[in-house]
Amino acid sequence: MSGDLPDPAPENIDGAKTVQYSHEIHHRINWGYVALGVAAILVVAYVWANVDLSGEDEEASLGGS
Repeated sequence: MSGDLPDPAPENIDGAKTVQYSHEIHHRINWGYVALGVAAILVVAYVWANVDLSGEDEEASLGGS
């Protein structure tokens, strides 16, 4: 059993972790695309709220006699 694990290196005999890891993330936001997306959402919301796509009310008002 004692032969399964190798002896630790003498400089790391206390078992301290010696692995170092560094991770960096850099973000850039293109505000032109953000403004274009917000404008598109506003246009869709305006059209959805103010345009009647079913046409039922228009047909009823034309033959209202």
